[in-house]
Amino acid sequence: MLEKAGAISRAAVSPRYILLQNLTGPRRAGNGGSSLPSGSFGARLRYLRTVKGLSQADVASCLGVSKPAISGWEKGRTRPKNARLGALADLLGVSQFDLMEEPPPVAYGDVIARSRIQIAQKLGVELNKVRIIIEF
Repeated sequence: MLEKAGAISRAAVSPRYILLQNLTGPRRAGNGGSSLPSGSFGARLRYLRTVKGLSQADVASCLGVSKPAISGWEKGRTRPKNARLGALADLLGVSQFDLMEEPPPVAYGDVIARSRIQIAQKLGVELNKVRIIIEF
């Protein structure tokens, strides 16, 4: 039964508990593993730009925009067009998601319930046999 493609072996998980640690831990950027600051797009952009050692003029030149445009983005007065977000993320070595503001709160109960169902299905066990413990 567990030999199907995509199935995981019982040995890969604890028989009694599946422990998910730090579900809400910080996302990591592609900038060497530093945690991104929470907050606005502008704060993230400024942080990532300085970590890369780029000036506002450097970023502006690479993206074909003016230096005041970059300043406006960082101060939250304006936002780049969606077409520029990909190029900006590539320049900074992160995903577009890493540039965006914090996502709305997740309904963790729903995430846990869906995860229990998926684990039970993959292992071929009854749902009541799957418990998820989260440690912070």
